[in-house]
Amino acid sequence: MAPLWIVNDLFVAPEYRNKKIGTQLLKFAQVFAIETNSKGISLETENTNNVGNQLYPKMDFKKDKEHNFYFWNKPNFSS
Repeated sequence: MAPLWIVNDLFVAPEYRNKKIGTQLLKFAQVFAIETNSKGISLETENTNNVGNQLYPKMDFKKDKEHNFYFWNKPNFSS
């Protein structure tokens, strides 16, 4: 067993896109994972997220093809 970091909701505001900010954020997370001696970083994105689905492999993230991810929506949840 080892710590595993999870990146939730990586989002760059439209006015700051195309400035490599997403890449910088992920590099910072990777350095943090190394410094904290964790196993790695987990993240999830929608199939329609073309930007993320192109960026993550460039940053050495590997797509998990061995597991199914399921989600249960709590009834009457309001965000």
